[in-house]
Amino acid sequence: HDTLDVLNPSYQPSPELVAVFEQKQRFMYNVFIQCINTSKGKVCVHSHDFTMYAQGSVDSLYENIIHEPLLLLKDSNKLW
Repeated sequence: HDTLDVLNPSYQPSPELVAVFEQKQRFMYNVFIQCINTSKGKVCVHSHDFTMYAQGSVDSLYENIIHEPLLLLKDSNKLW
């Protein structure tokens, strides 16, 4: 499906590829809706319901993956 560009949060399509990239975004957004089943994952994806912006969903998912373990470690240090 040639959708790897959507998974790259820093990818910006050239002007002639904007329409194609928008279709890839919609396709991947629908894939995310069907395949991401965790509650936090659903929040990340559904925060882009209006725009169907899959690249934004990926960015939100990355942020949660990176920051959640750090927050858990920080909170666990409070127990000691």
